[in-house]
Amino acid sequence: MNSVYIKETDLSPKVILDKENNQFQIIGKSIVENAHLFYQPVLEWFKEYFLNPNENTEIIFHFHYINSSSYLQVANITKIIAEYTADHKITIK
Repeated sequence: MNSVYIKETDLSPKVILDKENNQFQIIGKSIVENAHLFYQPVLEWFKEYFLNPNENTEIIFHFHYINSSSYLQVANITKIIAEYTADHKITIK
């Protein structure tokens, strides 16, 4: 499974999705113009990840600021994560 690394900008958060190193982070400011387009690869990555997740998964969300369209996309990501919490050890910070 390929890792996802997105560098933080003035409008978008840093994203690290790295199964091999057990790092799952979305950190920074999220005021991207098209939040659906920005977060779609993240959502798809998590769908694939949970087909064969690590034994323990700790996901860190840390936003300095998040606009409403970004919030909706992050909520969609957390819905995907929530589907797997009964069967896997997942921690969200």
